[in-house]
Amino acid sequence: MILHFESKSARSQELVRAPNKAVLGRLLDRMTCHLLNIFEYRLHGFFPLQKLPSCGRMEIVTTHLRPITRIFWLALTLGFGIVPSLLFFAWVERNMALPAPIYQWLGAPWIGLYDAPLGVKLVWNFALFAAFGFFHSLLAQKGPQSLMRKIVPTQCVRALYMSFCGLTCLAMIACWQSTGIIVWVLPGLSAKALSAVSVILYYTLFLVAMKVMTLFDPLEFLGLRQIYSRAEEIDQMSAGGALLETGIYSHVRHPIYFFTMAAFALTPMMSLDRFLLLAASILYLFFGIPIEERKLEARFGDAYKAYRNRVPAVIPRMTRISQIGSPAKTR
Repeated sequence: MILHFESKSARSQELVRAPNKAVLGRLLDRMTCHLLNIFEYRLHGFFPLQKLPSCGRMEIVTTHLRPITRIFWLALTLGFGIVPSLLFFAWVERNMALPAPIYQWLGAPWIGLYDAPLGVKLVWNFALFAAFGFFHSLLAQKGPQSLMRKIVPTQCVRALYMSFCGLTCLAMIACWQSTGIIVWVLPGLSAKALSAVSVILYYTLFLVAMKVMTLFDPLEFLGLRQIYSRAEEIDQMSAGGALLETGIYSHVRHPIYFFTMAAFALTPMMSLDRFLLLAASILYLFFGIPIEERKLEARFGDAYKAYRNRVPAVIPRMTRISQIGSPAKTR
């Protein structure tokens, strides 16, 4: 952990001059930076795929955002970005249902189509996911990103994007119209056994997806590292890193999508709502992957074109499948 602390005497003078609120803000800011670095260290320790990212650990220097600004955007990202996203994945695993207290906290359902025909509910739910996917992809493009940079500091653009995506997840959960229809159930299992098998399958695949994510920088993906960086370092983050072509990436170009779709599909009890979400997610990938890969092609050029022609997008190659777990060279 590397922090640029002032000398003891200078710090003591600062504590005397600065208001108590400012001092508490700086201490809280340093504490959150410590916690994020511990989280990153533990994450890579739990998923030992590679060394820590070469971009280095977060440091606090005088040219960064003000401490109170960092704390605000950190809280916004956690509360409106990361927590709602985790809630969304838990919602899917429970076949689009959550405990009653959570719905009460959300004030859900925001719209009730209780007596509507099944077809209307299916179209409505599909439209909810389509709206989420549309804005999720739209706000990741250069135009909206440039507009957000005019509204918030450059370091906070990713945090704003994550927060918007999290809020759209909450809106989809709160507006979803349950059909109450079960497509299939694994026979011979009690309700508790079905629930246990579902949890084990789903979260095992979810953890594998997280393991793949550690090939990159999870804190950068979540928008947390940017909050603790200089504005001029943000573009370097986006442009850094090499094209991954080894390990699991030699079998599939988008392994996180593969494991996510597998988690959605592999369940002992499939509701119609979850099946609809799975189908909508697969359809979204047909549009979202080309949009994402245009940026990768612009970044890596002919190397990515050759890689795209050689490796499938989502369904991995089954040859040399034992090499999936081999370490991948990422930098």
